[in-house]
Amino acid sequence: MRRFIAIGLVGMASIGLVACSSDDVKDKLKDAAKDQGVDIDTDNGKVTIEGKDGEGSVSFGKGSELPDGFPEDDVPLPDGGKIVAAFSSEDGGRETYSVTYQIDASDAKSAMNDYKSTLEDAGFTVENSMSFGGDEGSFSGFSAQSSDWDVAVSTVGGSDKDEAVLSIAVSTHEG
Repeated sequence: MRRFIAIGLVGMASIGLVACSSDDVKDKLKDAAKDQGVDIDTDNGKVTIEGKDGEGSVSFGKGSELPDGFPEDDVPLPDGGKIVAAFSSEDGGRETYSVTYQIDASDAKSAMNDYKSTLEDAGFTVENSMSFGGDEGSFSGFSAQSSDWDVAVSTVGGSDKDEAVLSIAVSTHEG
């Protein structure tokens, strides 16, 4: 798992290089990662990094999708938005997923409140909430849990931006 995270971080740091580089540089980066058991795919406007033997995956950009294995039957998804980043991993039997949606900044507060209600309707208990902001932007977040899953949700947006993000981190509930 640690090797996957380290390689994933190197991969993420290389995304700009991959996106702006010649095919020769992209091929060399892919080959170096493949030597470590990691597959990098840069097709169709997104970057996908997959770990060896299903250790996990990270994807960024247009066309990113819900990670394989995401517990859709147990953890409802928010309405609206477009997935722009996704992550999944498993370590010692603990599953972790993260999904980031691009949303309209004017809808950030209502998206957060609507999703909080959706989770509560699905049997989750909201544990903590916080929100702060200023002239330069805002942050809101809350955590919720069920008997099987822990969920952390946040929205981040700038005051002069048209877009914001809604991020959901889901992990197997520990005890």
